[in-house]
Amino acid sequence: IGYLDLRAFTEKRQSKPKLDAAMALLADTEALIIDLRHNGGGHPQTVAYFSSFFLKPRVHLNDMVWRTAWGESRESFHTERVGLQYDKPVWLLISPRSFSAAEGFAHNLQQLERVKIAGQPSGGGAHPGGMHKIGAHFSLFVPSGRSVNPTTGGNWEGVGVQPDVALPADDDALRVAQLRLLEQIKTQRPPNPDLRYQRGLEARIQELQAAAPKP
Repeated sequence: IGYLDLRAFTEKRQSKPKLDAAMALLADTEALIIDLRHNGGGHPQTVAYFSSFFLKPRVHLNDMVWRTAWGESRESFHTERVGLQYDKPVWLLISPRSFSAAEGFAHNLQQLERVKIAGQPSGGGAHPGGMHKIGAHFSLFVPSGRSVNPTTGGNWEGVGVQPDVALPADDDALRVAQLRLLEQIKTQRPPNPDLRYQRGLEARIQELQAAAPKP
């Protein structure tokens, strides 16, 4: 199982070669866990690019509707062609620290039924904006746009992305995701003829089961 701890969606020009290298390294894994529990967000263009590894080209991911002096403008984001397609099972880990673009990545792929998500609800930031000074000692955050999902017509503002497997503490999210993926590999794929592989798979499943928090 591949594991990618992704802490930010930095500007696409900087992120692209690093994401390409990471996905090339992970290409031969049987399943993938992407950890977004410490990802505070970033650039929607980078979200769209990274999403392209897991979906066909030109999938409509989301829109950003911006408030302007002339009304509203809409910016759409779609997947594009990338060097490889990762078509194997993917789980995402989220927490209340997952925010903004990290939530957008999770929300888009969840709505498209491409991933499963474990952890706690994310922070709930779908409306970008900025701080405006309103007095000598006070500033006010004012949204200037909103994310719109093409499937639901809504977003995750104020409520967060809801995990498929909700856990009382995000410490257990990685264990649960590993266990679900290994059980899926064991039951849904043709048995590997290598007995050492089979014994190792079963031993790891039992180890993860035994590590479950005690009630």
